[in-house]
Amino acid sequence: MPEDLSWNEWVAQPRALWLPRIKRPLGLALLSLAALAGGLWLGLPQPSKSFVAGKPVAVSLNGKATTADSGFISRLVSDLNSSQPCPSYGCVGSSLGSCSVREDTLRFQYENHDRLTVLVRSGCGRIFAIAENPAGPALLAKEDVLTDLANWPGTQ
Repeated sequence: MPEDLSWNEWVAQPRALWLPRIKRPLGLALLSLAALAGGLWLGLPQPSKSFVAGKPVAVSLNGKATTADSGFISRLVSDLNSSQPCPSYGCVGSSLGSCSVREDTLRFQYENHDRLTVLVRSGCGRIFAIAENPAGPALLAKEDVLTDLANWPGTQ
């Protein structure tokens, strides 16, 4: 608002005269708001993808002990799916070094007869879960996964 005009004089002017003065600050405010919203949207975490998809009806450990205990399977799947994915530079293979490595093979079975094999490797305080084969997607698995394997139904 120009200093030589009173509020009433300024408002009484035809809109064509005062609208251009308001457009710039309003445009900057809208642009700032859009930039903030875009930044917040880009900063949101990506939706997670399930490592073990669907609802398996049975799972076997190392090709021997098979369980259809839905509560146990649900907990194991939840523990695997809540683990962090490996970084882009990888975390599988020889990264366990000269440690004593434990390997367990989980075979998930589904109602439609599909199967998913997950290799769980642990050693040196790290736990990896690898889908299908050593070249498949991998996770830095949680300690809860080893707890689940140690508490396998029917083996205590």
